Amino acid sequence: MQSRLVPMAKFTRDQVIRIVSEEAAETSGSSRVGALCFVDLDWIDLSHANLPGANLEGAKLTGANLSGSNMPRAILARASLGRAFLHGTILHGANLRGAMLEYSCLSAAGITNADLRDAILVNADLGKANLFDAKLNAAELDGANLSDSCLVFADLSGATLYGSNLALANLGCARLEGANLGGANLFGADLSSAKLSGATLWGANLNAANLTSADLRNVNLRGANLNEANLSGANLSNADLDGANLRNMRFGKVEVDQDVWIGTTMPDGTEYYSPRHDTMYRIF
Repeated sequence: MQSRLVPMAKFTRDQVIRIVSEEAAETSGSSRVGALCFVDLDWIDLSHANLPGANLEGAKLTGANLSGSNMPRAILARASLGRAFLHGTILHGANLRGAMLEYSCLSAAGITNADLRDAILVNADLGKANLFDAKLNAAELDGANLSDSCLVFADLSGATLYGSNLALANLGCARLEGANLGGANLFGADLSSAKLSGATLWGANLNAANLTSADLRNVNLRGANLNEANLSGANLSNADLDGANLRNMRFGKVEVDQDVWIGTTMPDGTEYYSPRHDTMYRIF
């Protein structure tokens, strides 16, 4: 069978759509490398294209316009998508593992159940994106915009989100063990029942955040702003709250076994200083 790949060719929009359609019609389970794998598609316009299951593994898509495209179950593992435009793109169940998406726009995109492990999303725009149950383990999201996004049940364990914007994001039941959220903006974010053990939230803004029943064991909250945050039922065992602002914070029953409270601003506005060996405070 003659290969469809034209050497040194820059594929057109119509060619890409045709190839994706032809490959989808072939026998499922074929191990053959797709004709669009590892090819140069930089700056191509595929906006509002129908590309379900497209195999674009390793493809070069820098600056590509994929806004509004329908790409459920697409294979974009290791693809280069820096500065690509994917506003409103449907990527449910897609494989984006190890993809490079720095400075890309994924605002309002549907990325539920997608695999974004080890992906690079530095300074990417994911505002209002739906990342329900997405896998983002060890992903790099430093400086990314995730405001008002849905990350319910998402796995961000080991991810880096330094300086990211997660204002009003829904992270209910999300996994963030060992994640780096230093300096992140989590204003009004919903972190109820989230798992954050061992995470770094140094200097983070958690003003008005919902942390009810969250697992905050061994979390670094030094200098964090927890003004008006709700920590009812949270577990803060061995957390480091040195210099944190807890003014107007709402407590239910909170366990804070062996926490570091030195220089912490308490809910009543006073500063609390305790020796580091103090154990088991219960605040009601």
